[in-house]
Amino acid sequence: MKKSILTILAMLPFLAMAQKQDSTIFNGTSKVILTNQATAKENYLAAGEKLVSFDYKIGKKDSEFNQLSSDPITIEGTDYYRQLILEITTKDNQIVITPKTKRLNNLMGELGPKETFEKFTYAKNRLSKNVYSRIDKLVKSIGGKIIYSE
Repeated sequence: MKKSILTILAMLPFLAMAQKQDSTIFNGTSKVILTNQATAKENYLAAGEKLVSFDYKIGKKDSEFNQLSSDPITIEGTDYYRQLILEITTKDNQIVITPKTKRLNNLMGELGPKETFEKFTYAKNRLSKNVYSRIDKLVKSIGGKIIYSE
């Protein structure tokens, strides 16, 4: 009995460090994972083609490591004015999309330093719904199982 209790107690830190994943979006979601049956190279090409078909421009790309990101696009609503980039990493059977945003300094569109893009986490507000609806359209056009992750 003591050994089984000790084993359970020893595994608790591993459970606490696990990332939350779900098939529905939740507060704190910071990336969207799309699983399918394609290779890393096929996923890389599909993600790039879909980005272009949704009027994004490819910013950075690294075909050796199967990574690409979109050029910044400006998104605005009644209470936000930001730039958005989508960073995409592909693996065998998996596409990981991480949105990053940057606040624009003023309505004239002056930007801060380029390094100020920050990982964007989901919260129940208009900006989050705008960003994650764009990602949903993109991943649904590629096809596969969608997983939301921290």
